[in-house]
Amino acid sequence: MVGRGDRSADIGAAVAGRGDQLADVDAAVAEPGDRLADTDGAVAGRGDQLADVAVAEPGDRLADTDAAAAERGDRLADTGVAVVERGGQFADAAVAVRGDRLADALAKSLAARPVLCDLSSAQSAVLEHNVSPEAAARYKHAAVAHVSELAGLLRKRLPELSEPAATRLAGATIMVAGAVWTHSHPGAAVRAVYESDPVLARWRMEFTSGLRDTLEMLIAGLLSRRGQDRDQPPG
Repeated sequence: MVGRGDRSADIGAAVAGRGDQLADVDAAVAEPGDRLADTDGAVAGRGDQLADVAVAEPGDRLADTDAAAAERGDRLADTGVAVVERGGQFADAAVAVRGDRLADALAKSLAARPVLCDLSSAQSAVLEHNVSPEAAARYKHAAVAHVSELAGLLRKRLPELSEPAATRLAGATIMVAGAVWTHSHPGAAVRAVYESDPVLARWRMEFTSGLRDTLEMLIAGLLSRRGQDRDQPPG
């Protein structure tokens, strides 16, 4: 009976040992599964990272491309503005040159007509005094007609001048010509002073150059005021 019990105990121990072995086998089987699971997780994580990189990187490149295109567009716009401004400067310079040439032509033309300039210098101070109203009216109407005719000639040479501006320039040309003629033809005493005093000699006015310089300033001023409401003919 004792021997039979011992055998039963041995069998139980063997069964228990076998169970332990099976448990170890299960653990061994489970461990590769866990490793596979970990591997799957690692692969999945790597896939997510690759997906994020694959999606984000083209998006970033597109964003950079859009930014570069926008910057290039701004540069082109700035270049276009600069070109337009430079073109406007060239156009203004060309108009200024033609304005100076017109002033020079007017001065030389009037210098070749000394009687007209002498009469203009005496017009308001002498000639318009002690005349009848009828004579004054006829004279003024004729003067207005002559100024209008001169304004038309000025616009042909410098079309940038509006009609009112050209009329102002024509009237101012006649008045300035008379004033410059008077100052450039002083009396004997003043001429002697100019000839003897080097300081005052610098202020001696020559008719053609003095008139040209004055007309250049008048023309430049009228051109700078193009389009303004003050550009109206005398009423």
